[in-house]
Amino acid sequence: MHQEVSAELDSRPATGVNKVERLEALRDFTRKHRSTIGVAASSSVCHFYLPPHTTDPVATAQVREDVLFIHLRSRPNAQRARLETRFFAVGAQLETMDWIPEDRREALRLGIRTCKENTSRENGPCGAMLVAMNLVDPDLDEEGLMNVVPIAFRLDQNALLVQQGMADQWKMSLYHMLNEGIVM
Repeated sequence: MHQEVSAELDSRPATGVNKVERLEALRDFTRKHRSTIGVAASSSVCHFYLPPHTTDPVATAQVREDVLFIHLRSRPNAQRARLETRFFAVGAQLETMDWIPEDRREALRLGIRTCKENTSRENGPCGAMLVAMNLVDPDLDEEGLMNVVPIAFRLDQNALLVQQGMADQWKMSLYHMLNEGIVM
């Protein structure tokens, strides 16, 4: 289904919306779906914080630099659509910081560290990762547009086990929530 919609979107002409307007719309979309994105992000990495991968999730959180890339396309009626339905998810993949351009890594590492420290003060031990919302419309240049946000998640065993229960379905759940415009 995602491939059919993607092919349909490829065949449509560019909307004429400039990059600044699209980036602002992408930021609004990210804010609107932040809870959904956070659940998908933590579900995608939770198995790295549980046995047999580790017996110390806090130590693991100090060294992991995960980035969840969510690839989006503008809907044909994006300018008239509600904030939560302006884009359509066409892909998602878990990578590491190596996929981020080198000149942006240090600033993003600082963002992860700050996010982790602030959340840890309020909720106890936590991990953090980046989510890169990547707009890949055919009329944009090769790099597209990207909105990168840090996401924190709790490291207590109960929270991790709940996330592990959703680990196999995180991608399909993410597609469903984003593509249907369902906000948590």
